[in-house]
Amino acid sequence: MNTTELNEVRNTLWKAADEMRANSTLGPAEYRSPVLGLIFLAYAEHRFEQVRPEVEANASARRPVTPDSYKARSVL
Repeated sequence: MNTTELNEVRNTLWKAADEMRANSTLGPAEYRSPVLGLIFLAYAEHRFEQVRPEVEANASARRPVTPDSYKARSVL
């Protein structure tokens, strides 16, 4: 997924969360889970993007980037 597609998904999700809050009879306790999930995903994306240059710089043909590469740097 490229940056443009990712931004479109992010914008769509935030608009949906905003509409859920403003245009529904849901109480805060009912819509907080999806909204908190969106906030966590935004945080996780930010952390991965911060560490990506370092992880990719240490990668080679013999040591490709894997999920363990990010775990070793305590991304999440």
